[in-house]
Amino acid sequence: MNLDQFKLSEDERSLLIEMTDFGVPLYEVLGDVRIAYPDSSSIDQLEIAKRLVYSVIEKGLASLCKITVENTHYNTYEVNDSMSMFVDDIKDLMSQAINWEQSSDAFDSSISYELAPTELGEKVLDEIFNIKHSN
Repeated sequence: MNLDQFKLSEDERSLLIEMTDFGVPLYEVLGDVRIAYPDSSSIDQLEIAKRLVYSVIEKGLASLCKITVENTHYNTYEVNDSMSMFVDDIKDLMSQAINWEQSSDAFDSSISYELAPTELGEKVLDEIFNIKHSN
């Protein structure tokens, strides 16, 4: 696989690497953009974050997942369900500024949204880290 075909920006590459071990909530993407672009206005930072998320999704490297969690009797959270969202749902979710400021849904705290690498995204990560797989 040739990484050049994806024309990854430094921001896209960093976001993919951040997804290596855990999903990345939208508020973390925005937080990273605020750190990387401190001189930009908050409106511009939000637009940069949106473009970044759209870009990795459109390239097929990540998907935005809707995750439903449950508080167990040990006061820990377990994932009940995780599903990749459709493009129209993603655009709607990302257009609401509050979804960039918190980890859970504005109307239902048992729902959160995270970016996760797709199978193609995992292959790109393997290339970034130069991981060779045996057949």
